[in-house]
Amino acid sequence: MEDNQISNSEEPQNIPDPRFKIGTKVRWNSVSGDYASAYPTDRGVIRGMRYVWSEDLQDWQYEYFIALDRDSPSRQWTQFDWGWQEDLEALLISDSQMIDKSKEETSND
Repeated sequence: MEDNQISNSEEPQNIPDPRFKIGTKVRWNSVSGDYASAYPTDRGVIRGMRYVWSEDLQDWQYEYFIALDRDSPSRQWTQFDWGWQEDLEALLISDSQMIDKSKEETSND
């Protein structure tokens, strides 16, 4: 192994603060381009987290345990999923309210 490479057997020296807290409502980053509307992303609430080695990124990263919303596409086959910090974005309260209002409007029709 070269000197500038990090091994997953090495413990991290300085663990940064996580970007999200337990209870934060998040969604997976949106797909860009023509597929964005065809493939809606999952969303949910963070219920746990861990700081683990990512083989893909070759670095230590936060990974979050997420309870999926009932209307998430993956909810058909699972209630929970793991997401890497870099793959997630926090939902603003206004986004959540818009989502909830759209459900109410649909149900009132």
